[in-house]
Amino acid sequence: QPLSVKLRSLCATDGRTPVVFLQRPQGVIQLIDSEMFALKNTWQLEGRIQTKVEEFTDEGKYGAKSSPSLSLTLHVHRFGLYYVVNVVVPTSLLALASMLQWRVPAEDVTDRVQQNFALLLTSVAYKLVTAAMLPKVPYLTLLDQFVFAQSGIILLTCFLGAFAEGVEIGGDA
Repeated sequence: QPLSVKLRSLCATDGRTPVVFLQRPQGVIQLIDSEMFALKNTWQLEGRIQTKVEEFTDEGKYGAKSSPSLSLTLHVHRFGLYYVVNVVVPTSLLALASMLQWRVPAEDVTDRVQQNFALLLTSVAYKLVTAAMLPKVPYLTLLDQFVFAQSGIILLTCFLGAFAEGVEIGGDA
């Protein structure tokens, strides 16, 4: 996943900007210290920066003005296993635990509902905690969709347990 930064040098007066960006022949800098990367526990930073020098034209109210622009592109990769272990597995276990309601005797409907609502509240609280670990984007990520699906499974089993009187695994119905 590329992370791009553009640097532009603009001059307040007319004429050329008195700045020149120089570029290496390959356009790649190999001088990144990934050990000092602040988000190294969840992101892997590749040890290179791609550079590109361009001419930027600003169409301002005083006419077109050209200035140099330097584009820096870093490449980062998210550690997927971190989210599998810390989000996917726990929410899956909560949804699986909601199936245990069928071991509660059929006449104890309130116990079934209480068990599932406790699991539903736990999954909602867990979603709020994990929301801080995820990037704030204006769409649902795959992980968000998965957590919502697991909450839906818990809610469905809650309704089934409440309205399915007389259904019991291994019991006499």
